[in-house]
Amino acid sequence: MNAIKTRTVLGWYQLGAATIGGLVTVWAHWRAGTLDVESLALSSAPFAVVGTAGRWLLVDHRKAVLLTLIGQVLQIPIIFSPRLIWKFVAGVNFSVAFSTAGSSVYAGIETTWLVAWNRPIDQSSIGLNLVPIVVILLVLRMRRLRT
Repeated sequence: MNAIKTRTVLGWYQLGAATIGGLVTVWAHWRAGTLDVESLALSSAPFAVVGTAGRWLLVDHRKAVLLTLIGQVLQIPIIFSPRLIWKFVAGVNFSVAFSTAGSSVYAGIETTWLVAWNRPIDQSSIGLNLVPIVVILLVLRMRRLRT
């Protein structure tokens, strides 16, 4: 795949996933009755990063690669511990996780952002979403093809 096709596919992938994530976020806030501007803006922020990166890839903005890398790096770690809970996925998820109960593999399409500090949880786990690593490699390859 050449650089232009890669940029177009990744741009639409990110823009579509972020749009769905944003709509789900608005729906969740509306359903919970917390549709205030501050909480909605904060909970939509990572989807805005990924969506903007997708849009910038489509129009070949000079900062598109940087913003794509930031949006994808945020999606790699999956952490569930009493000190920190972090999971952000906008698009395809193929993750491997290890916990006190064993290991697991998950695959699916997902739009999720969970973040919390100092929360009691039953079991700790740490995982990696492998799809953003593939996207990062494609973006770096695309960048190399263009130069």
